[in-house]
Amino acid sequence: MTGDAPCRFVLSVSTEIRNAIARAMLHEEDISSEPEEVLIDAIREFLNIICGSIASKVTQMGKKIDYTSAALLEVPDRPDTTSGPKALLFPFM
Repeated sequence: MTGDAPCRFVLSVSTEIRNAIARAMLHEEDISSEPEEVLIDAIREFLNIICGSIASKVTQMGKKIDYTSAALLEVPDRPDTTSGPKALLFPFM
């Protein structure tokens, strides 16, 4: 996100949580036949909703914020949070 409140929104979820979000976004109980790309797109749309809500609230507060589409990052472990920018971590278990 850029603008008056620059930040990064990072969502890290397990496969189980990813599938639960995808089921909700796709309005499907069984997603076992869905390609990986469809599941990833469902998560991206979920993130667009979250970021859009954040941008709307920031705008209501008289500030400007823009965001780009979500990018998929393959990260084997949690990032080192002992240095650099600060973050709030909300793990989905």
